[in-house]
Amino acid sequence: MESELNALGKTITAEGRGMDKRSLLDAECKAFLADKQILAWILRDCTPEFRGYSIPDIMSCIEGEPEIGTVPVDKDLTGKYMAEKVTGMADEDTSSYEGTVRYDIRFKARARYEDEETELIINVEAQNNFKPGYSLVTRGIYYCSRMISAQMETEFSHSDYAGMKKVHSIWVCIRPNKQWKGSITTYTIGESNILGNAKSDHDDYDKMQVTLLCLDGKPTGKENVVGMLDVALANGMPAEEKIRQLETKYDIKVTNGLEGRLETMCNYSKGVYDDGMEKGIAGAVDILKRMGMNTSKIVEQLMIQYGLSKEDADKYVRQAEPQ
Repeated sequence: MESELNALGKTITAEGRGMDKRSLLDAECKAFLADKQILAWILRDCTPEFRGYSIPDIMSCIEGEPEIGTVPVDKDLTGKYMAEKVTGMADEDTSSYEGTVRYDIRFKARARYEDEETELIINVEAQNNFKPGYSLVTRGIYYCSRMISAQMETEFSHSDYAGMKKVHSIWVCIRPNKQWKGSITTYTIGESNILGNAKSDHDDYDKMQVTLLCLDGKPTGKENVVGMLDVALANGMPAEEKIRQLETKYDIKVTNGLEGRLETMCNYSKGVYDDGMEKGIAGAVDILKRMGMNTSKIVEQLMIQYGLSKEDADKYVRQAEPQ
């Protein structure tokens, strides 16, 4: 397994590049979601084009390898990136895209839908903050719009708009608000007659879909993509148990690479939690000291509030002493 994990490169061993635990956890979460088995579950439950397909069939419909964190979102960059990729220039100079916003995961898939073969461009985003100060739906619409406008001169040319591919932006919301937990909600373009009853072909306007895939926050055993991802991304569940449930309940073959990502996510999610706990306790000690509480009382409060042993509580108080 070591050689397999090493093949993931410095994404996993990224401490050598100065990445903190949160960055590592974020990178591993994206790599996990980009596994074709996981993407197939997402597509089956979130897109009408793949509803009713088997997971192996959907996997075979995903073209090539998904791009993880490489394609820029912002204006004038996506099209440039794709054009350079076609001519082989993107690998020669990636520095021009540093500091830009990139799609977490982006790939193409083919399906037969309504008796026609269709090619889709799909973006999957892993989102921890459900209320980042703007609507995720609105941001998803922007991402879809960029994926559509970037198709000019890559998927179609000049006024050949019939060559435009439908785009999906799927947001995996790991910590949604209470009323959104365990839900999947889609937003599409529809047709509404204000006067008369004229009808366009559905394909003429069915060009984008935004989906919020909101996890429940705890493993429920439900046999859908929410249940599967709740197991895979459960905080505190050992990797061995995650693997057992993914294989037995969801028929996911946990390869060495996928197993390594699960283990890394478990290890670093614990690390992030531990770091937060350390900072929280240190902050509490500082506040209690400023309030004039004596050392023995502070130790007592740490033992009560954080469930620490006397030895560990003493250690935190000593660390707060001036050196």
